[in-house]
Amino acid sequence: MTLMMCRRRSDRRPSLVPDQHQSWRWGRRARWPMSDTAHRIQAVGLDSRPADYLRQIGAQRPFAPLLPIDDMMIAAFTETLRAPGFWACESAVDILRDRLQRRQTIQDAVFAPAARLAGAYWSSDVWSFLDVTVAVSRLKRLLVQEVRQRHRPPNVGARSILLSAAPGETHDFGLHYVALAFERAGYAVDLRTGADEAELMAALVMHRYDLVGLSLSAECLLDRLTLFIGNVRNKDKTRDVLFLVGGNAFVSRPEYAVGVGADFLATDPDTAVYLAQLRLGSHAGREQALAR
Repeated sequence: MTLMMCRRRSDRRPSLVPDQHQSWRWGRRARWPMSDTAHRIQAVGLDSRPADYLRQIGAQRPFAPLLPIDDMMIAAFTETLRAPGFWACESAVDILRDRLQRRQTIQDAVFAPAARLAGAYWSSDVWSFLDVTVAVSRLKRLLVQEVRQRHRPPNVGARSILLSAAPGETHDFGLHYVALAFERAGYAVDLRTGADEAELMAALVMHRYDLVGLSLSAECLLDRLTLFIGNVRNKDKTRDVLFLVGGNAFVSRPEYAVGVGADFLATDPDTAVYLAQLRLGSHAGREQALAR
């Protein structure tokens, strides 16, 4: 099925091989940050919408060996995220999935670079706030679909973790990556987006979690996070739970993690899982010693 992503298409059918004299024409706002990748994309792009370009890449499959995902494909996918029609994003994911290399995941090879590129467009005033909002919301939707499709039930007696943005925090995209990492490690993951203090406290009282992971980007919410962790520590049922924190608020000031009362800080999902294994192991040993 032909992907119609624009009101008007060129009368000339684009070639499967990019012509050096063609250029990207994806609307008035389709300007690129000044970088080597941007110049390369402008130099070899097709005279079509990004979804059409990715479709043409998919059409090469019977005739040519599959090449790895490159910057040009990521740029085309990123533009597709703000184009009309979510179905075009899903089609692009299917095309790019065929080009994943061994041990690569669609999250690491496509979604993460696209999110960084969208952030660069926003910082460079290439995209509007609406563009970024639409793109990120669609990325989250695609990521949730991946989580559901790849979901594996936790092992019997598996460790459990409650993941949420810190109270008042609105940026929760990275939490989905953290949830995937813990699921792959065999954890029972309870991911809650948009939860406030009351909902998180109720969940902690009703369920016994081994670990609570909270993400924070806005430094102005540090005091609120400190108060919440303190309230959790003051309750008998939740006193022993371990707190993991992460997010932009702690990247340049890791000492903030100690200030809010967290047990440890992680800067990426894999590190979070590794540190959790270490801390939960030592925590369990300490509890057994106290029980004796």
